[in-house]
Amino acid sequence: MSKYKNSVYGIYEVDVKSIDKYKVSPPETYPTRDMAEKQIKRMIKSGQWKRNELKILQLNSFIRF
Repeated sequence: MSKYKNSVYGIYEVDVKSIDKYKVSPPETYPTRDMAEKQIKRMIKSGQWKRNELKILQLNSFIRF
């Protein structure tokens, strides 16, 4: 569980640095890290991505996309 009450998780390409996560096009967000992990698995299964191309970053949910 997140240590921040109002956190959500987004999936990013690995070259996006944590400090830049609000500067790039906003990702779809997920309420839990587990849900984001499941989405990554679906993306990999579709053949669109490889696991080493994606990562999950924590976001503050007060940021509206």
